[in-house]
Amino acid sequence: MHRVAIVHTADTLEAWDFCRGVASYRPRSGMWGLRSIPMKGEPSAAFLRRLGQIPCDGVIMAQGVARRLKPLHDLGVKVIGVDDNSDPAPYPRIHLDDRYIGQLAGEHLLDRGFTRVVFLGNQSGWSRDRADGLHRVVTSGNAQCFRIFATDWLDLLSETWITEQLRRIERPFAIMGCNDIVAACAVRAVNAVGWSIPGEVGVIGVDDRITECIGVQPPLSSIAIERFRTGHEAARLLDQSFTGKVDTRKVHMIRPQGVIERESTSAFVCADADIAAAIAFIHREACNGITIDDVVRNVNLSRRTLERRFVEIVGRTPGDEIRKVRIDSAKRAIERSHLPLSDVAARCGFSCISSLSHSFRLATGMSPQAYRIKARAGGMAP
Repeated sequence: MHRVAIVHTADTLEAWDFCRGVASYRPRSGMWGLRSIPMKGEPSAAFLRRLGQIPCDGVIMAQGVARRLKPLHDLGVKVIGVDDNSDPAPYPRIHLDDRYIGQLAGEHLLDRGFTRVVFLGNQSGWSRDRADGLHRVVTSGNAQCFRIFATDWLDLLSETWITEQLRRIERPFAIMGCNDIVAACAVRAVNAVGWSIPGEVGVIGVDDRITECIGVQPPLSSIAIERFRTGHEAARLLDQSFTGKVDTRKVHMIRPQGVIERESTSAFVCADADIAAAIAFIHREACNGITIDDVVRNVNLSRRTLERRFVEIVGRTPGDEIRKVRIDSAKRAIERSHLPLSDVAARCGFSCISSLSHSFRLATGMSPQAYRIKARAGGMAP
């Protein structure tokens, strides 16, 4: 039996999701005995020395530090480092695709009509990577991107400091916080100066931490990180390490689950109040089986006028927008639940499975079932 230690941050929901992902893996290298070892903060040299005294054949370090984990590897212990791509190391590592996280946020905010986007973060590598991903997408969409990096982490927790930075930027604009903690502070800062969310300012964070996302008003949109899948992938790499079938120097990138939209980015920002109202109605009711005629009645415009102005501002028709919202909702349901496709179709506004399958294949190039299998295998980019 292989003795495996899972070292993780102490008592957080994210940590336990990660541990559940490790435990869900069925190893091919023989039976494993798992041991959970919580820690606080970064792993210190003293902590790692004590870890080296614990009898184990493999260690999955959920907060790896390459230079410090190397002594464990030199002792013959199989090591998997997570969230660590900073230094060359003689063991496999898993790292969140931070640039892709920034790209997802940028795509979402551009889709909401923002032409000015602000990044709030610190000087760390992962924060700068997220800012770079955001900047690339936003500027390629002919919008402005302002990257604000604090030299002191405490500045990002200060509503006064955040307000000073944001006053320099013309509204409306959107904010991407480097994580949910910073984004939640930005929501409180914007509320304190009396700007409306999401009408004047949109806000999105990263991690989908419920305490931050639901603990502010309006609730915070966020990019969800799949800790369970990360744990499962770490276990798979450790299993391959035991059998000698893994590239020991490769960094394996994990992409996020996707955007979890809440009220902080629920509005479409544009000068045309009728089109903004139409988009809000579509996003609220698309999965309830609405038609374009329902949208027309809601905004009190003729169908021809609605479609013409909608295409001019959004770049697609109202019908396209309804289908996009339904497909995005179906993707989330397929990826994150075990619901039968008939239930997915009903919940996402499709009349039947065949309607879902036809629309889904047109949008993604694959059937809903194939999409589910690929997503579960960890090969799906959201």
